[in-house]
Amino acid sequence: MANYQFSEDAVKDINEICDYIANKNPTSASNLFDAIRQKCKLIANFPKMGKSYEQIRPNLRVFFVGDYIIFIMLMMIVFLFCVLLVVIEI
Repeated sequence: MANYQFSEDAVKDINEICDYIANKNPTSASNLFDAIRQKCKLIANFPKMGKSYEQIRPNLRVFFVGDYIIFIMLMMIVFLFCVLLVVIEI
């Protein structure tokens, strides 16, 4: 099974988003966090999924979780990828 890790910026973004949502709906915040983790596990096992943005940066891919965009960078050293940033879809 492949591994993944969150960049410091991604952790900050996810925490800020979930904290904001939790103020009004803690269950939705928890569900979003779980959905992001599930998507990351799926991507870790199938790293070529998602839309490639090689023209912007090598090994950059994008995925959606609900209304959020997840940018990931594939690092093929032992099938590790790093979640770079979570962006709100507008």
